Amino acid sequence: MNPRRIAISILLRVEEGAYSHIALKEALLKNDLSSLDKAFVTELVYGTIRRRNTLDFIINSFLQKKTQRDEIRCILRMGVYQLRYMRVPPSAAVNESVKLVSEFHLESQKGFVNAVLRNIERSKDKDFYEKVTDKTKRMALTYSHPSWIVARYIEKYGIEKAAELLDYNNKPSRNIARVNIIKTSIADLIELLEKEGIEAEPYKIPNTIRLKGQGKILSSNAYRKGLFMIQSPSSVAAALMLDARAGESVLDTCAAPGGKSFVLAQQMDNLGEILSTDIHPHKIELMQKGFQFLGIQNAEAKCQDWEEWNPAFDQRYDRVLVDAPCSGLGVLGKRPDSRWRKKASDIEALVQLQRKILNNAVLAVKPGGLLMYATCTLTYEENQAQRAWILENFTEFKPEPLPYISEAFASDKKALERGELEITPFMHDMEGFYLTLLRKDTN
Repeated sequence: MNPRRIAISILLRVEEGAYSHIALKEALLKNDLSSLDKAFVTELVYGTIRRRNTLDFIINSFLQKKTQRDEIRCILRMGVYQLRYMRVPPSAAVNESVKLVSEFHLESQKGFVNAVLRNIERSKDKDFYEKVTDKTKRMALTYSHPSWIVARYIEKYGIEKAAELLDYNNKPSRNIARVNIIKTSIADLIELLEKEGIEAEPYKIPNTIRLKGQGKILSSNAYRKGLFMIQSPSSVAAALMLDARAGESVLDTCAAPGGKSFVLAQQMDNLGEILSTDIHPHKIELMQKGFQFLGIQNAEAKCQDWEEWNPAFDQRYDRVLVDAPCSGLGVLGKRPDSRWRKKASDIEALVQLQRKILNNAVLAVKPGGLLMYATCTLTYEENQAQRAWILENFTEFKPEPLPYISEAFASDKKALERGELEITPFMHDMEGFYLTLLRKDTN
């Protein structure tokens, strides 16, 4: 099937409520495409979704009335994305978009699509936002984010840093992999990957590498053998900073899909005990398969709802990790459609959910043990305020310095000493993340 036709089918599924990464993965598995075509489809889909707000604003400025058909709207969006953000010849962007109209038996709309796209191409130097005087709204259009997210970024970081963060969210995710040191070493894995035609180099977080190129990575023999997994370096860093030791008992409360548990198992040399819990049975099954695939022998996954207390966990664990459900405002680049699914009103509900989970998770920590609270968001309410809440309501916990694991955090030494770290794209060139480490009194 034509790559653009595949991309449109994915975009239509997302319009109907599907998650972009799942719809894309299923389509790429179903269709036999070259590595270049896979990369092209991925860029069309993710780029069009990321820039949806901007694309609609531009398209609407050339329409007398908003088009109601999803097929036409998606074709126009994808066409404008190629014209504005990709190195696709304008003639190809327009002509291939017009051809797509016929795929949906909408011949009467071909002239309309052709006219709109050609008018937009002729206006490529126009400032479409010149009449938008509100800074927040203008940035929302320039960087294609909901205005409420832009406003929050500006409030916390100022306009300049907010712009850097918004820009980072629109860049394709880099392929950073965590090396499975249970099965191999960084040097041996890089050598093996190079034999398969995949360039790789050590990355700034321990036991991670940066992979160059697309397409071959997940079909490589090294991946099939479980020698590496794609994982956010911020997530790897958080797990490493829990500093789990061989022979200890570790609880990962909100563990799915299991990435941090995998890191902890390697850190513990496959010795000791890790319990990885989640509320969804199908995710438990996936984590169990992950443990087997990676050769992890000291971990198991079980269902547990941490809004409810289970006495079996009482003061049982040396280290407890709570990577809580959150608004995800630090990782908006990872899932392009996530920015359009979120609402400002979600945050207060998430704060209350996080506190319910923490209320029970703190009870699982042994005297003298450690609690790590982490999120992949950047809101004060879900991060710094939650740390203050824990310290105020559970006075047996005190801040514990975070270990210095990488020069990537050279400017954060004071924060590490007080037991908390906020990872931001404009400071660390990694996805946004927050973590704090607290030690329970021995009494």
